[in-house]
Amino acid sequence: MRSRSARSARTHGPAPKRRHGKPGASPGTLPPIPDARPSLVEVISYCQQEVTEGTAADAAAARALALPGRVNLIVVTGVEDHALLEGFGEQFGLHRLALEDVAHTHQRPKFDEYEDQDFVVLRVPDPEGQTTQQICLFVAPELLICFLERPLPALDAIRERIRQKRPRLIAGGSDYLAYAIIDLVVDLYFPVIDAYDKRIDEIEDTIFTNPRRVEVPVIHEMKRDLAAWQRISWQTRDVILRMLGEEIPTLSQTTRLHLRDCLDHARQVADLNEAARDRATGLLDLYLSVMSNRMNEIMRVLTVIATIFMPLAFIAGVYGMNFDTTKSRLNMPELGWAWGYPFALSLMAGTAAGLLLYFRKQGWFGGDDRKEP
Repeated sequence: MRSRSARSARTHGPAPKRRHGKPGASPGTLPPIPDARPSLVEVISYCQQEVTEGTAADAAAARALALPGRVNLIVVTGVEDHALLEGFGEQFGLHRLALEDVAHTHQRPKFDEYEDQDFVVLRVPDPEGQTTQQICLFVAPELLICFLERPLPALDAIRERIRQKRPRLIAGGSDYLAYAIIDLVVDLYFPVIDAYDKRIDEIEDTIFTNPRRVEVPVIHEMKRDLAAWQRISWQTRDVILRMLGEEIPTLSQTTRLHLRDCLDHARQVADLNEAARDRATGLLDLYLSVMSNRMNEIMRVLTVIATIFMPLAFIAGVYGMNFDTTKSRLNMPELGWAWGYPFALSLMAGTAAGLLLYFRKQGWFGGDDRKEP
C-alpha cells in the first residue's frame, strides 16, 4: 500500500492532461519549444530478401533511407523538436493538422483518414500502469511513420519480428505492420487490468482482516484511474471499429481479418476494465459495511457488559445501605449474619453467570450469532 506522500508525488493518472495553446493561433501551428529535447529517428526498410536498419539526423535523411519497393518503418522518439516534425511534413506529405496532434500529446485515441494516408492516435500504458504516452501512426503505401513521446521498449517485439523476417509481417505491407503495432498496444492493457485486479483483491482481504489499515484515499484514487482507463479502452475499441467500418483503400482483406481479432481483444479489455471499476466502486461500500459491523459488535459487547453490571450494582447498592439492625430486626438482618458477605458475592456471581448463560443461549454474546430464536 502506498503512503500518502507517495500518492501525492504521482502523476495525473492515465488520462492525458490537457495543454492549452495560445488563443487565436492558426490551426496546424507548431511554435518552437525552447530547450527541446532532440528526437531519435530510426528507419527500418525490409522486404522478403533483406532487412536494413539505420538512424537519421533529420527528415531528409530518413527519406533517403526509405527505399522504394519495400516496407519502410520510421520510428521517431520525441516530439518536442517541432522543426523536425515540420520537416517530416514536407518530406512525406503529412497533413499539418495531424502534425499538430502529434506535437500536442493530450489527444484521445482516434482515427482520421486523409487523401493518401491514414492517421491513428493511441494511448500506450507505461509498464507501471500509472500513466500513458501517445503514439501516432501515419499509414501510407509502403510507409509507416510512428511518433512516440518517449522510448517504448515494447516496440522491440515488432523490430525483432522484422529482423526474423516473419512471413506474415514481411508479406503483409505497411497496413499489416500498423495492425501489429495496434495489436501490441491493445495487449499492453491486459497486464494493467490484471495489476488493478490484484490490488483490489489485496484491499478486499485487508478490509476483512484488518480494516484499520485500509486507506480510503487509495480506493478513491483507484476508482479515478479505472474510470480513465475505461474511457481510453472504449476509445481504443472505437478506433478499431471505425477502421473496420469504413472502406479504407490502404487496408487489405488480410489486415481487416486480423483487425477483427484485435477488435475482440479491445472489447475484452473494455469488459475487464469495467468489471474492475465496478469492483473498485464496491470496495468503499464493503469497507463501510465491515466497519459498521465491527462497530455493532463492539456496541453489543459493551451493552452486554453494562447489562451484566446493572443487577450487580443494584445488589451492591442494596447491601451498601446504612441500616441499623439494632433498631429493627427487619433492617437487613444479613448485616449481622456471619455468611452475609460471601452470600452477597455468591449472589452477584450467580446473577452474572445466569445472564451470560442466557445471552449465549439467545446468540447475543458468543456462540452462534446466527441461531434462530
